[in-house]
Amino acid sequence: MEEAAQVNLGRVFAQLTVFLALRQALGEEAAATGSPYVFYNLALTCSQLGWQKRARAALLEAVRRSPTFSDAWINAGVVMQQEGKVLLAIRCYKTAARTSSGDKKAMALYNMAAILIRMDRLREARDTLASALQHNPSMAVVYDGLGTVKLKGGDHKGAQGLFKRAIAIQPNLAESYFNLASIERKRGNPQRALSLLQESAKGTPSGTSSPRIFWAQLHNNLGASLHALGRFEEAVEQFDQAISLVPDMVMSYVNKCLFLAIGSCIWSGLLLFSNQPGARYCCI
Repeated sequence: MEEAAQVNLGRVFAQLTVFLALRQALGEEAAATGSPYVFYNLALTCSQLGWQKRARAALLEAVRRSPTFSDAWINAGVVMQQEGKVLLAIRCYKTAARTSSGDKKAMALYNMAAILIRMDRLREARDTLASALQHNPSMAVVYDGLGTVKLKGGDHKGAQGLFKRAIAIQPNLAESYFNLASIERKRGNPQRALSLLQESAKGTPSGTSSPRIFWAQLHNNLGASLHALGRFEEAVEQFDQAISLVPDMVMSYVNKCLFLAIGSCIWSGLLLFSNQPGARYCCI
């Protein structure tokens, strides 16, 4: 076990060394050539290193030098979104949509709609997603986004159909299983909700505003579903996993404390179930 951990640690250091060397080389090349594409690759490398401010600076330099560089505009929007600058992110996505076509235009429109969903600007989000479909009718996350709009509007049946359509296109789309589970939970079907959440755990998020928050919400909801089925110890383990991912995730603390305070006879309706279909974005 210890030997395996040392091997993994060695791999991490090796990757870090490669990224640091790549960042140095790209920085020198960017300064020498002024190429927007080199600045773009520099930004991606800085992002891998966790240097978000440097990534943002390199992306903005890329679009300054090439104002129609849609890939750079999309990723600049992602960085702005991660920093909580949602209005600037929307401007980046709008520019990307205006300067691109096909799949890239659809991606930019989808990313913009994801923010609008979080802001509860549902009509704008729906129209933006419909426009995205015109440019890529087989983009699974767009159907998931349309399902989210319907779910937030209370149309569970319509939302369910769209989430299933998203899964039919992309069977490992974690968010769609997560959202279907929320519907089953509201219908009083904890076993079905649990099965869908377990499928979500096997899947891959399309890219979320915070992957850690998505996985924490998933563990919280797994805990709530397990508790409703009387599997109390497993439920607490899921709440603990949610808290370990996002230490200030209030709902998981509340759920765990309710369980510990009242015991296994707790009425499962007290537990907090996350029904927030996260605002997602896609990176290049």
